[in-house]
Amino acid sequence: MGRADYLKLGDWNAICDTCGQKYKGTELKLQWNGFYACDTCFDFRQPQDFVRGVVDDQHTPYSRPDAPASFVPAVANLEPVPSGTN
Repeated sequence: MGRADYLKLGDWNAICDTCGQKYKGTELKLQWNGFYACDTCFDFRQPQDFVRGVVDDQHTPYSRPDAPASFVPAVANLEPVPSGTN
């Protein structure tokens, strides 16, 4: 005999999916994850589940073309030394 073993017309015996105790079906509530739970085991859904990301605008406010190379070589035409000559 449990706490829900009594006659209540139009009601039925049910088991809490969280704690496993017997209750009447009208005493259980449907949670967000599909489980039926009693008042002591009932969990509200975490509010962080509903947070949406904010779009971050990452474009640059202005842009310029690349600057020309500022390095000027000291020797313009340098020919390679053939190998094998000392």
